[in-house]
Amino acid sequence: MQKHIITINKKKKDKRKDEDKEPIPPPLLLGLAFLLHLHHNMEKRHYETTFLFAPDSPEEMEDITNEYRTFLQTEEAEAIYEQAPVETQLAYPIQKRTSGTYHSIEFKALPPCIKKLETKYGRDDRILRFLIIRLNKHALQFKQAKRATTSDPATPETP
Repeated sequence: MQKHIITINKKKKDKRKDEDKEPIPPPLLLGLAFLLHLHHNMEKRHYETTFLFAPDSPEEMEDITNEYRTFLQTEEAEAIYEQAPVETQLAYPIQKRTSGTYHSIEFKALPPCIKKLETKYGRDDRILRFLIIRLNKHALQFKQAKRATTSDPATPETP
């Protein structure tokens, strides 16, 4: 039988003087500094959200759309374009509903706002489905060109 010899390299001693060494901040301070750096350098990004709900009355439809509009305003999001709610027949039943109302809002917001919006949608029983997408520069150009050529029943949002 052969015996395997394992050698362990010893760490080399640092021969620099103590005054030449830079102090290493604790990992927690590095993490906080990084988060602060990210927060200050965050830019608002373009998003579009569309949600499907089934209101029982026109007043409830207005209440739901106003609720999400004001939520975005409290999160300091800038509404760019808002499409008027559209009632439609669903291709298949969702929560025993065969018809619903779609509402779309295009807005600029910080990324943490999106997580809060998803949570709000998930907790609201009136929302049947929702979608939030981030728009890149090509999608923005396409949407602006489409809005310029068509006259749909949408209202541009003013701050």
